[in-house]
Amino acid sequence: TVAELTPLLSDAAPSVVVVDDEFRATLEQAAAAAGVSPVLVAGERVEEWAASQPDTDPGLVAEPDDIALIFYTSGTTGIPKGAMLPVSGISANLAREVPWDMNTESTVLVCSPVFHTAGTGWTYLPGYCGSHCLMLRDPNPSQILAAISEYHVTQALLVPALIQMVMKLPAMADADVSSLQTLAYGASPISPTLLAAAVQAFGCDLAQAYGMTETGGPITYLGPADHDPADPHGRLSSAGRPPAGIEVQVTDPETGQPRATGETGEVWTRSNQQMIGYLNRPEATAATIMADGWLRTGDAGHMDEDGYLFLTDRLSDVIVSGAENVYPVEVEHVLVTHPAVADAAVIGVPDERWGETVRAVIVVKPGTTIDEAELIAFARERLAHYKAPTGIDVVDDLPRNPAGKVLRRVLREPYWAGRGRSVG
Repeated sequence: TVAELTPLLSDAAPSVVVVDDEFRATLEQAAAAAGVSPVLVAGERVEEWAASQPDTDPGLVAEPDDIALIFYTSGTTGIPKGAMLPVSGISANLAREVPWDMNTESTVLVCSPVFHTAGTGWTYLPGYCGSHCLMLRDPNPSQILAAISEYHVTQALLVPALIQMVMKLPAMADADVSSLQTLAYGASPISPTLLAAAVQAFGCDLAQAYGMTETGGPITYLGPADHDPADPHGRLSSAGRPPAGIEVQVTDPETGQPRATGETGEVWTRSNQQMIGYLNRPEATAATIMADGWLRTGDAGHMDEDGYLFLTDRLSDVIVSGAENVYPVEVEHVLVTHPAVADAAVIGVPDERWGETVRAVIVVKPGTTIDEAELIAFARERLAHYKAPTGIDVVDDLPRNPAGKVLRRVLREPYWAGRGRSVG
């Protein structure tokens, strides 16, 4: 939406923006609101604009510390921050040992959005390996299945929810997926039931990757050998182990000291692929990257004796729904503008399809009533649909600590009771 794009444009102040005709009007409004005047290259004008540029090599040589990409991500405040990834970080990520084999004979399917590091990473990784890169605009299950068969895809990256949707397609019964060598997934763990079904349906290796925008790529992998539903160690529920060159430790967030094996703490990482900081946000950078280079992920977890990382919770309240980050404060700010809402808190609750889904807990103003469908529609008019609540709870009061902060953990507990982890 215009409101979502405006702070990004204001912060980055781009000189050129390439946009589909479909979104041009939205972009123009956002640029005006941000007070920037980029050159807009839309639709068919892309080729016309490119043709008007000089055809001489500018002779630019990228230095290791040059910023190659800026990805916008948010903290619990929902205020977007531009994570700056340097040339050297991307080079380090590309050179990392990974649990799949891309080469000049490979065809790599990219259907993750390229505003994610996962989608962009799986766009430049095939180029680095000399592989064919097949891109889909949308993660449409039918198109994914058809593409695997038609183009003989050898590697694909999907979130578990998409794996499940593809497998449920009637066409799956007769589809030729024999070319698939590795099916990688991320953003949430995979259930043993879905894993067993995926191995049988696709007949290929499965591999999990865990990372985030700030880490510049995955920091742990769970390789094919660990994808055994009967694994006595229970490592299928882990996020795997870090590859060579990446440090991961579980840390006491208050003291910065490492926690012992099996003890829960905040996951910290240090590597030569992570961001160098947030654009125009020195305070946020200092709060995320320590003086000795350790980066705080905001995820809580523990490690076993063999170095496998198990994620158990998030220290922040961010919700990950189908691999998309949803920040409660942003949704709450919209909900409380509804004339019948006195107070609101947003939490992530378990969802079989998306890992987590957004649920709102609200306090109704005296003398008014709330229609659940109407309030959800109200939110969808003002937010991207994946951010809007899919369910509403009405309570008399929200639980708060002595400082007045809403205790979202208390609101989440009934939904996550009996589960091994309280994140999707």
